[in-house]
Amino acid sequence: MAALLPMLAVAACGGGGSSGGGGVGTGPAAASVTERRVKVATGPDVSLQVRDWQKPGATGPAIVLLAGLGANARCFDSLAPALASDFSRVIAISRRGYGLSDKPLPVKSDTQHYEVDTLVADLKAAFDELGLSRAVLAGHSIAGNELTHFAGLFPERVQGLVYLDTTFGRSVGQPRAVRTCRDTRGRPIPAGRDRLQPTKFLRIFRRARVIDGDRLAAALKTPHHVTLDNCCHGDFLMEREVDVLRAIRFMTWA
Repeated sequence: MAALLPMLAVAACGGGGSSGGGGVGTGPAAASVTERRVKVATGPDVSLQVRDWQKPGATGPAIVLLAGLGANARCFDSLAPALASDFSRVIAISRRGYGLSDKPLPVKSDTQHYEVDTLVADLKAAFDELGLSRAVLAGHSIAGNELTHFAGLFPERVQGLVYLDTTFGRSVGQPRAVRTCRDTRGRPIPAGRDRLQPTKFLRIFRRARVIDGDRLAAALKTPHHVTLDNCCHGDFLMEREVDVLRAIRFMTWA
């Protein structure tokens, strides 16, 4: 399935700050946005915050934007209207537990989090309620889990995928490798006493992110992999908005 869909992976590597790029302003012809709550589940009832941008005369597919961990639909308030010239609808959704979406307690499980299957079921229900037969899916950070799982379950609803500095893997509760730090005598350093210098940490983090991005691009079998240096994982959508827009506009959606 992965080889048949247009895909784009954008990786942000660095420790913060901006080098080129910048935001995209709005003008008189800016897209209008409608905010609503869309019911996606019952027992308990769950409604999600949805922001829906449309611009008169815009053509192309719809695109659905999913935020990273701890963020919500409002994090796309600059990028979304800029994309509205290229897509018939630009829709940002806050997953359950975030933003103005409902926040039911997670079902008791090993991870004590909202499981990816639950989040994907919410997304499928939102597609249905919004009348989206197909759409391009774009997700930042942990939202890559939802993109991969949704596309695997409902390939007929996916027109393309955009991974915005996401991690390799598809399970929300997937265990991650933990590095054991040791002192000069080889003794483990208790949590909270790791004195790794910030500059060294950033070099290690950048190397890990590049490797992670390469693994994701290889697994997706896509040649479209853009790396943006010297920017922050959480803020690059704003820091390097022009570059992100250019990468997405480069793609041709089937």
